[in-house]
Amino acid sequence: MTTCWYLWMWRNKTIFEADFIRPNNSISFIRIFVQDIEDYNLEHLHIGPKLKDIIYIGWKWPREGWIKLNGDAVCKDMGDISSCGGLFCDLDDKWSL
Repeated sequence: MTTCWYLWMWRNKTIFEADFIRPNNSISFIRIFVQDIEDYNLEHLHIGPKLKDIIYIGWKWPREGWIKLNGDAVCKDMGDISSCGGLFCDLDDKWSL
């Protein structure tokens, strides 16, 4: 991914910036960059308390006589555009909007 990003960036700079010069040893340049990322991750993300917990989420059928509501929502542009929706499901796998 990093290689593709650099190739794309260098291509664009070559086209749009008259004074751009690609590094002499592109492969070495990219390897050093990737190694710096890996070193940073090892040094900063695995020290001290855990930064995140993995929580496995699963869906369970509702109990008999109950209906379960699954909902979701999304917003964009600081909430100027938003949407939400949901589905109801009973134990017999009957869905409704």
